[in-house]
Amino acid sequence: MMRLPVFNLARAVPASLVLALIDLVVFILAYRSFKEVSLSLVASRACSMSINYVFIKKAVYFSGRKNYWVFGKYLLSVIFFSLVSYAGMVLLMEQLAVSVVAAKLMVETVLFTLTFLVQRDLVFVTDGARQKTDWDRYYQKPYQAARFSRRITQKHILGKIRKYAPKDPSGLAIIELGGANSCFIDSILKAIRPREYHVVDNNAVGLLKLKERTAGLSNVFLYHQDVLTFQAPKKLDLAFSTGLIEHFSAKDVERVVKAHFSAVKPGGVVLLTFPRATWLYQLTRFWAVLFRLWIFTDEKPLDKEEILSLLSEQGEILYATTIWPIFLTQMLVVIRKTAYDAEV
Repeated sequence: MMRLPVFNLARAVPASLVLALIDLVVFILAYRSFKEVSLSLVASRACSMSINYVFIKKAVYFSGRKNYWVFGKYLLSVIFFSLVSYAGMVLLMEQLAVSVVAAKLMVETVLFTLTFLVQRDLVFVTDGARQKTDWDRYYQKPYQAARFSRRITQKHILGKIRKYAPKDPSGLAIIELGGANSCFIDSILKAIRPREYHVVDNNAVGLLKLKERTAGLSNVFLYHQDVLTFQAPKKLDLAFSTGLIEHFSAKDVERVVKAHFSAVKPGGVVLLTFPRATWLYQLTRFWAVLFRLWIFTDEKPLDKEEILSLLSEQGEILYATTIWPIFLTQMLVVIRKTAYDAEV
């Protein structure tokens, strides 16, 4: 159960009272001009929003996250609570004959605590407060909504392996990083028929399930190890991951990206996906979190230019696109490792 921390709340109360006063004054002035609740709410929110965002972000929630991601979530929360406020005001005015100013004061008072909780736990959440994803729970009870997105991602992966594989696909030695109970191994084994398929992950529950699924397959090799410290027994032809690098801390993202290239031969291919903070991703994730459907608590969308720059240092980017139809938009990138090994 979520609790209101006294330290933050002590700052939220006076800050919110001042900003609420600004919002109320603008609303009253706008209502005198427009005589319309909806337009007056838009005017008051637009006026107070920028001040509210800057002050609340720094002074109340101590958030230092990049603005493009935080502001997107903040904007969605403003729109959501504005709609709730409008509906509540209209209900009070029509059903109880409450004046417009009284209706606004009553609704905003009721929404104060809920607004605080949403902004604290969904909008301005800090990296330090972010819990790790419970992967045991995920593998024991897979995220059902992901089935649709997996089919789309699977189609992209198969197509790019066929197009960019460094040799005949049937002769490939592939490694999937973070592939416990892999969503893609069955389709790749069937459609590509690689010579070898290696999987490395540090989650024992997921690997055990994958071991049971692939029992009897002599070309599948499983490694219960951390991808950051894993040393492949030999250099392979293709490394890929989906839904992996975004779960690492900022300092470890570069390390896990480089782990892909360490696993392949010079001239080999790396394919990976990561989430982008597009408006569609933010909207989808906001509602998923709000309705307690979101389980990937440590996932953070990554900056496209930063990741592409990092990847270009490792080899030639052959293909890059954003997969929009899955809603939680993912960037898919294919890179050919430089024709020499930097460690040599």
